[in-house]
Amino acid sequence: MRQPAALPAVAQVPVVPRTAWTANAVGTNCEPMGGITAITLHHTGEHLSSSGIPDLELIRRIENHHRKNLGWAAIGYHYLIGKNGTIYEGRPAQFQGAHCGGDNNRRNLGITMIGEFDHVLPSAAQLHALTAFLRETRIRLNIAGKSVFGHRDFKNTICPGNTFYAWIQRYRQTPL
Repeated sequence: MRQPAALPAVAQVPVVPRTAWTANAVGTNCEPMGGITAITLHHTGEHLSSSGIPDLELIRRIENHHRKNLGWAAIGYHYLIGKNGTIYEGRPAQFQGAHCGGDNNRRNLGITMIGEFDHVLPSAAQLHALTAFLRETRIRLNIAGKSVFGHRDFKNTICPGNTFYAWIQRYRQTPL
């Protein structure tokens, strides 16, 4: 499979590249992204208990589960935001993700926050990183606030948690 060209880097928002946390190449069983028109936010809470597990270990466990148990080409998310606000590249954004199910993944950038956010918000550091990343990404790709979703907008799930989902609803109304 010919690899599509990578999207340009997000300006001014540092991202830990995929190569810094895994030597695994993305499998061939994925499609090119073909442009991005939506962004969907998730939390890791329903995948694995993240209590006490270092972010990189949790990311590697999610990658392992997504590849070995679900048969995906790589971790389903394009970006993961750690508890301290560090942003990690998951599946390279030039490839369609596996985070919303089926056709909902088309042209849809997947970002997950590490933690469980049904009753609490992500940390201040996570929200700061997410807000900066969303701003830069939305400007670069011309994505409207109304095109930022929570996972539950596409599937019957608790993801991204009630408290974080309420934050997303407010964020969607905020101009850049």
